[in-house]
Amino acid sequence: MRVTCSRVKSFTRSLAVVAAGLILATVGPALATTIEFVPVTGPNLGANYQMGKYEISNAEWDEVMGTSSGIANMPKVYISLLDAAEFVNNLNLAEGSVEAYTFLTGGVSSSGLAISPNHDGTNQFRNKDAAYWIPTEAEFEDAANWNGSSLTTYANGTSAAPTHSDANFQGGIGSVWAVGSGTMEQNGTFDMNGNVAEWLEDDTNTVYAASGPGENHQTQGGAFHLGTYGMPYTFDWV
Repeated sequence: MRVTCSRVKSFTRSLAVVAAGLILATVGPALATTIEFVPVTGPNLGANYQMGKYEISNAEWDEVMGTSSGIANMPKVYISLLDAAEFVNNLNLAEGSVEAYTFLTGGVSSSGLAISPNHDGTNQFRNKDAAYWIPTEAEFEDAANWNGSSLTTYANGTSAAPTHSDANFQGGIGSVWAVGSGTMEQNGTFDMNGNVAEWLEDDTNTVYAASGPGENHQTQGGAFHLGTYGMPYTFDWV
């Protein structure tokens, strides 16, 4: 997964990670890990947000969630959309912001308990005042593929697929690699074209979208086990 944040947010960390009024983990005077972001421009939300420079690592996940996941600099894997949303909520609360997501009390999708639509009446999925959120498809595309004038096929800024040393996809090393191991992409991010697929906040599956918002969230980007077909911004799981 990858986290998006507001460009106007002040990132002063609090003493503890809190969810629903319950202290999950005391983390000292500051969270030891720092999630890095890069500014985003593009045809969608422009300069209103920043994208996580890297995929969320085990170390970042563990500090926010109070868990123990393994090798610190490897990406957090095998998480549902609900897991990702809970991480974002905890991160928001640790920063003194509001939770981004509430959840439907009924109706379970393949990605876990669905994100509640129209959370605050203005945004389809998230609270508009949250500092952090899961990226939308449009935000992901801008961060990965916008070259300043158009959307490029791949995050490397060209219509030619990256090499296996640039992006971790099928035929490469055959497993996930540590976050930031590939080549930096055109807008300062890493691994938006590979390593592990990443959850999107909005519903991008046009076949099933009619069943209601929040029920059919998809992933974006390449992955170590996928071929080049999963890497272009035009690819959707439909």
